[in-house]
Amino acid sequence: MKNSTRMALVAGTVLAVAGASWGDTVDGAKQKGILPGKRLVMLPSPSGPDGPGFSDNFDSYANGSGLVPQGGWLYWNGSGPPGALNATIDNTLSFSAPNSAVGAVESDNVQVFNITSGHWICKVQTYTPSTATGIGYFIMLNTYTNPYVSGGNWSIEIHFETSTNLVTSINRSIATGGPGNTTLPLIPNQWVQLVLDIDLAADTFNVTYGGLPLVPASPLNKWSQNVSAAVGVPRIQCIDLYSQMAGFRWDDLSLLPVVGANCYANCDASKVAPCLNVNDFICFNNLYAASSTKANCDASTIPPTLNVNDFICFNNLYASSCTNPCAAP
Repeated sequence: MKNSTRMALVAGTVLAVAGASWGDTVDGAKQKGILPGKRLVMLPSPSGPDGPGFSDNFDSYANGSGLVPQGGWLYWNGSGPPGALNATIDNTLSFSAPNSAVGAVESDNVQVFNITSGHWICKVQTYTPSTATGIGYFIMLNTYTNPYVSGGNWSIEIHFETSTNLVTSINRSIATGGPGNTTLPLIPNQWVQLVLDIDLAADTFNVTYGGLPLVPASPLNKWSQNVSAAVGVPRIQCIDLYSQMAGFRWDDLSLLPVVGANCYANCDASKVAPCLNVNDFICFNNLYAASSTKANCDASTIPPTLNVNDFICFNNLYASSCTNPCAAP
């Protein structure tokens, strides 16, 4: 891993931090107390339900508004500025109209989960302006509490960097049994999809950027021990939209299970095409009104777990359809 100087904003003060080995990652900086931590969430036990997944295209939020506290988004440090800034909803550039989320230097916003089993696909559209300086990030943790104090475990940390014109996945070193850092040429000034294929049962993952293998499939890719030096747990507890680049953007973010035989949006389990129709919205409303755990579409763990975000989640899943729309939910 390259040695570099990491600039970190702590309590409004800019510090220059000499980075080396895995200390040059966001994980390393946060573990060393250089970067501030996130909010307190009492997560359910690992045996808790995984839920149908999560998606957010940022289009239901007002232009110019902050990402936090909308759609279940939270500050990494739980309290916001100056330790963690807010991404902004912006309609001047997006993959799916009208909005995307645009980062600022030290914006740091998270979604919290407790997904402990299954095969999952995480997708996000990324946009790196060629004239911007700094690093844009996409990060996922397998162990996380909010506000972050210690004990987190990073599975994914991907850098989008204009100074090197590279997209870099920070991985466990070859010397310690991992694949080592992997790179692809950065594609600036256009939307490029990042796709993560995460198999928790096998404790493996692979990543593509623009359809090309950024982290090729390999048994060396251990989800529970990749970025962090310590061994973690094969689960998903956090997606972190962090940025050290003003103008880095994310859009059409989703984390959905690979379920060939199920379709959550087909709430009423209809078998007659079109299987996805207005009756599914009626069905979901009834589940919500009955306080059914099946209505916890976004798999949230923070009371009240049933809230408006579940309607947004259901709408997004309905809009994206299913491989088999007539499959049972």
